[in-house]
Amino acid sequence: MNGAEFAGLHAAPASPADVPDDPSARLVVLRPEYPHSGKTGESSAREAAERLLNERGTGPRQFRNALVFLAADQGRLGDVREAVRQWLAWRSIDEDRETLNLDAAQAKQAQAKRAEFDQVVDARLLEAWQWLITPSIPADNPTGEIQWDAVRVAGSEPLAMRVARKLKAEEGLVTEYSGVRLRLDLDRFLWAGGRARRCARTRRLLWQVPLPAAPARSQRAGGGDRERHLGPYLA
Repeated sequence: MNGAEFAGLHAAPASPADVPDDPSARLVVLRPEYPHSGKTGESSAREAAERLLNERGTGPRQFRNALVFLAADQGRLGDVREAVRQWLAWRSIDEDRETLNLDAAQAKQAQAKRAEFDQVVDARLLEAWQWLITPSIPADNPTGEIQWDAVRVAGSEPLAMRVARKLKAEEGLVTEYSGVRLRLDLDRFLWAGGRARRCARTRRLLWQVPLPAAPARSQRAGGGDRERHLGPYLA
């Protein structure tokens, strides 16, 4: 999925324990049994995302500002399943060509169809997983109730690149953080309500603080640590 902007890509995790709890930006691709429908605000995708966001093994997740989710469109899953059925059928024929006593032309057709539907499956997967699901909290109320947004992400790029492009365009994923912007976000939290907040966690390193405006760190292949920020996505 080419997720250079993310520290980790987690495809179809079976449980919250499969997704690390650290300050690195991570993309979680939800399982096909948890699709989203644009026609309703409630969906199994959102319910699954909420569980992954709140839990980590036997305890609560600490760095909830580091996760975003990608879900399949409920109406597109039928196309994916049909393409997979076709691919499985042609693969079986291709592998059993001697048992089936296929002649050269038939064997060549089976091989070509297998390759064709392999590409079709890839295309259908890219079309189906199109819903970016993100948790957030109000900018003026860091302790407010979680809000959920679901937006379509389209394009021809790999899924992770598509998601990163969308998030960066809306400042949901910030790869460069200026000193002015950092000061504004710190002031918004530390001086919320007109008085300074003093607690042990404000004295920790910034990327270790599980706050709505805390940057996440991502280890990129072949390089050192790079700061990653998930903007309004919550702690």
